[in-house]
Amino acid sequence: ARVGQKDNYDKLIMNITTNGSMSPEESMALSARILIDHLEIIKDLNIEKILYLTHFNTNSKSVNIYLDYVDTVILSTDITKNEIEFIINNSKKEISLVVFGYISTMYSRRLLLDNYSKFYDIDKTNPLKIDNTGHKFIVYENDYGTVFYYDKIFNGLE
Repeated sequence: ARVGQKDNYDKLIMNITTNGSMSPEESMALSARILIDHLEIIKDLNIEKILYLTHFNTNSKSVNIYLDYVDTVILSTDITKNEIEFIINNSKKEISLVVFGYISTMYSRRLLLDNYSKFYDIDKTNPLKIDNTGHKFIVYENDYGTVFYYDKIFNGLE
């Protein structure tokens, strides 16, 4: 976890609470195993595989593990320049960066706009602009699912 602008470490501190059916350690190990199992499924597909990372899972160790399964990763826009440089200098493959455009905040394979408009019997608007308590999003949907983007264009060149 980052505190302030500190960026000289590569660790994540988590407090995990379970319902008692397994220990927090077992829960974390199972989560990691599920992620690796999912990546294993696509490892040998003859297509380019790109993984978009969030800040939560962006560090040099995790990036190198992911690079065993995908062709490249796109680093989070939420990390510092020093963190980006450290990851690039310690990665076994090329890394991609977002330098300009809308940042995706959520993706669902479900057709959320379609379902919402049918449920409330209203006209579907695509893309839909949402202003929810000061957080603005653009929601776009196609046959593959629904994506939420921040309404502000990211400019990593600034």
